[in-house]
Amino acid sequence: MLNGILDAISNSLTPVIGGLAMAGLFLALLNLLTVSHLVTQGSQTYRLLYLMGNSLFYFLPFLVAFGASRYFKTDTILSLILAGIMMQPDFAKMVSTGGGIHLFGLPVAAVDYSTSLIPILITVWVQSLLEKVVDRPAMNKFGLLKMFPVFLVMAPLTLLVTGPIGQGIASVIANGSLRVYDEAPVVGITLLSLLIGFFIITGSHWVFFPVAISNLKRLGYDPFLWVAFAVWNFAELGMALAILVKGKKRSVKTFSATAAFSIAASGITEPAVYGLMLKMKKPIIPSIIASGIGGLFFGLFHVKVFSLVTVSILSLPQFINPAGGNNFILAVIGLLITTAVSFVLNWFWGVDESMFDEDEIEAAAEVA
Repeated sequence: MLNGILDAISNSLTPVIGGLAMAGLFLALLNLLTVSHLVTQGSQTYRLLYLMGNSLFYFLPFLVAFGASRYFKTDTILSLILAGIMMQPDFAKMVSTGGGIHLFGLPVAAVDYSTSLIPILITVWVQSLLEKVVDRPAMNKFGLLKMFPVFLVMAPLTLLVTGPIGQGIASVIANGSLRVYDEAPVVGITLLSLLIGFFIITGSHWVFFPVAISNLKRLGYDPFLWVAFAVWNFAELGMALAILVKGKKRSVKTFSATAAFSIAASGITEPAVYGLMLKMKKPIIPSIIASGIGGLFFGLFHVKVFSLVTVSILSLPQFINPAGGNNFILAVIGLLITTAVSFVLNWFWGVDESMFDEDEIEAAAEVA
């Protein structure tokens, strides 16, 4: 069941990843313009630029509905309509004005579904179950109206059941992570930074994504989850650099250079993780230790992330606090420490080229 949930989240987000990276980088650059006093926070220019960068996050339910419809094999247009019900401006206005909301006398949860992921994911899953019921030869005679019974059921169900349940689950996860951070920030971030590599390797790190988005929406920053992603990426960068410098085989050095550049430029760790760390095995422990040390530093100094971009050298502006302060400097110091510790530990204990032959590593380099 857990694998099914993780697969649903992962596959629903896969079509959106490129857009998320662009939007996150755009907001990071806006933070850079703000602290450089090239754009005044609160001005119309700032508000319009923020609107441009935040539009993808705000309308995330539509994008998730599209990805989820492909994964669950539902009618895509109907999935988008259900997302539209959640995001309908009139409903949002009813939520913002307060007071009770009722549908045929039944209470409707006053929920702001903007930037949410889990509510529409559950909604499309339930839609897929209903579509299986109507997907029969006898229903084909209704033509374009074949899906109308599904819409008739799902439209109210979205606001009465699936949406509120999904939002409740998201709130429990988000509040739980924030409680850990509030009560033991240093221990919590250090522990997550030690374990985040296992989550990434197994693909289960997707479960944290909705929480990070929720934190960004509620707090304006993520103090916990994205930090762990950051230190892990730079621990892998240190590992790849150590193998590049110490390695003897030309093909190993070439591949490790490719892996290091991939992390530094775009935050993509797959070549380093699967092509070097898991293949050699020896870099696993040094990389985990370095990630934990980086997490400890970030926890001690309360470093935060202000936009969600795959963490790389080019995306470091995401650590810039629009309100000012030394968060960016502390983040750079912490990531330098993480990279240096990983480099040193892997230099002494992590490099093992005996696991590779020339043909195999050259093939891997071509794939990367």
